Amino acid sequence: MQNKICLINQPCGLGDILLCQKIAYHYIDQGYEVIWPVNTCYNYLNEYIGNKKINFCDINNDFEYKNLMSHCNIIKNDNLIYLPITHADKFINHESMLYAKFIFTGIDCSDWKNYLTIKRNIEREEKLEKYLNINSYDKFNFINNFYGTPPNTARNNSIKPKNSYKNLYMEIYKWDRLFDWFGVLEKAEEIHTVDSSITLLMNKINVKNVHIYERSTVENINYDQPTDSYIHKKLFNDEWKYFVNK
Repeated sequence: MQNKICLINQPCGLGDILLCQKIAYHYIDQGYEVIWPVNTCYNYLNEYIGNKKINFCDINNDFEYKNLMSHCNIIKNDNLIYLPITHADKFINHESMLYAKFIFTGIDCSDWKNYLTIKRNIEREEKLEKYLNINSYDKFNFINNFYGTPPNTARNNSIKPKNSYKNLYMEIYKWDRLFDWFGVLEKAEEIHTVDSSITLLMNKINVKNVHIYERSTVENINYDQPTDSYIHKKLFNDEWKYFVNK
């Protein structure tokens, strides 16, 4: 009997990939094996969120049904379903691309966190902590102001915590992975980050005092008071604080 294949077209945007694990599991529960091509910079994902039913492969390599990747419409037959969720905005008019992907596939996103299982690499986390000399810090702010898939990143330089703690800025090193920052996040007194893939990861660990800022490149924004109407608040965490330029 031929295996049923679910081919997912969402090669980049690590946050999108993490969020949409529920879509993959929806089809795994129906007996499909998932092929998920990703940009080369995410080749390591099998080590953290892959399993026997989801195979993250390099989009530049050969894989089954690769010829379909140029299509923008969902394709389905007896043994295949092709989901081009990266193109959801072409069909769904919604102010958030994150919600649009679930509307496009007809799947509820409310419990997405239950379908994201992460295998932590403590050795790599400790290597990064040692490199950053975390033990020399007392209380510190963890600050991440960049977003996007490398090398196409942007920064919100208006993220400026209003406290007296030391500031530790997240940077992209040549050898680290986003998952390596778990240990640092757990040790931070406060977390201040632009809305990016790290917000999805933080939902899986018990971190407190999280402040999420909009994606913006406008300089010198004064983020004074948090808003209760942030578009992704229910998708992320109701207890976090969210800031936009009013």
